[in-house]
Amino acid sequence: SLGTKSGGGYPSAGGEDNIKAADLAARAAAASCIAQNTTLLSAILGMDLSPATIQVSETRASVQLEHGDEVMDLAFSPDGRGLLAGGEDAQLVLWDVASGARRLDARLDASVAAVAYSPSGRFMAAGTVESSLTVWDTGSCAEAETSELEEGGVLSLAMTSSPRELLAVGLRTKKVLLMSVPGLETLVLLQHCGDVRSVCFSPNGAFLAGCGGSDDMHGLMTVKSNTASRGMTAIAWQVPHKGAECPEVASIDFSDLLHTSAFSPSGKVFAVGGESGKVSILLVERHFEVVSELSCAAGVRCLVWSSDSRFLASGGEDLHVSIWDVKSEHMVFKLPKEKDWVVSIAFSPDSLWLASCGFGCPLVRLHAIEVLHGSAAQGVLAEAGGRTWDVSSGAAEGTVSVSIGVPDLAAALPVASAAAVFSVTPPAAKD
Repeated sequence: SLGTKSGGGYPSAGGEDNIKAADLAARAAAASCIAQNTTLLSAILGMDLSPATIQVSETRASVQLEHGDEVMDLAFSPDGRGLLAGGEDAQLVLWDVASGARRLDARLDASVAAVAYSPSGRFMAAGTVESSLTVWDTGSCAEAETSELEEGGVLSLAMTSSPRELLAVGLRTKKVLLMSVPGLETLVLLQHCGDVRSVCFSPNGAFLAGCGGSDDMHGLMTVKSNTASRGMTAIAWQVPHKGAECPEVASIDFSDLLHTSAFSPSGKVFAVGGESGKVSILLVERHFEVVSELSCAAGVRCLVWSSDSRFLASGGEDLHVSIWDVKSEHMVFKLPKEKDWVVSIAFSPDSLWLASCGFGCPLVRLHAIEVLHGSAAQGVLAEAGGRTWDVSSGAAEGTVSVSIGVPDLAAALPVASAAAVFSVTPPAAKD
């Protein structure tokens, strides 16, 4: 046949065909493997792994909502139309996001420490530094119940509507209260090992998590010791459908104080952050195992997930709000520098706004954002060339690897050649 030469090493036409067929078969097998692993990894993380990015909106302007003093906490309504905010001026304000008007303006007995909105949209709550709790009916904006706590000062609040309306209260006295809504009857008293600086429910209401720690030196201690005794721990409890038992399902110790925690909207991932400047990513279905870390420039005071569970925003002592792509474990962008620490952030459920507030500023900032998927996201990623951009200066901050992170998950993927799914090449940068 053509090209045949005995012992000459020249492949025959049939040999070339065989090589090409084998190569195509190998490529097809690899593609099938990657597709299977990607599907499985998507299920494990509870997120769509197709191309996506997030950016500051190019068509809508950001908005500022003015308060009388520093704003300490924020919560969007489930429909994204309202934003609940309260702070040092003891005013609780429910803002209409579209018009900027105040739908509720309530005067409380002391500075507002924490606020929460029920997922059903029926109730909202606020707790003050003087240990008072108030619940409002959102339909009428009327007070439904008020209670004075004897257990200690309020540090954090969270609400769930599944399997019933409940309010969790994190206290300075190393306790978490689980209360009925709207009646504010104490159903369960849970013991923590530190000041409970953050509480949150999983989206389906199955778990309640509390994290925190005690700092008797008020941040002056640079070398941390006796971690266990200082309660630098995230604890997860199972929330009962009935009765008053909340069994502990996980307890994770950390090396520094924890300030914030958040379940992803998918309920698959749990994130915690604190003084160490690390955001730890834990998998709920792997018994809250820590599988990854995001490194921030300074202590992390607040975390919030986008509605698609793909992006995580962090804010804190570096004076910035940073937005992370959890899939690739890189910072997508960060917002302009603030005057002081950022203490609370919130994504609107429609992913149109990212709200922030902090020390030294009597404003709530509504940053207009947009999430892009598919071909629109690919175009932006290609233009960025795989670089992270500082929105405040327009400067590139260094190259990043656009790849599926969390390499420990490879062990959880039973399909052969699982590692192949962890090296996704970004689109080539345009000139």
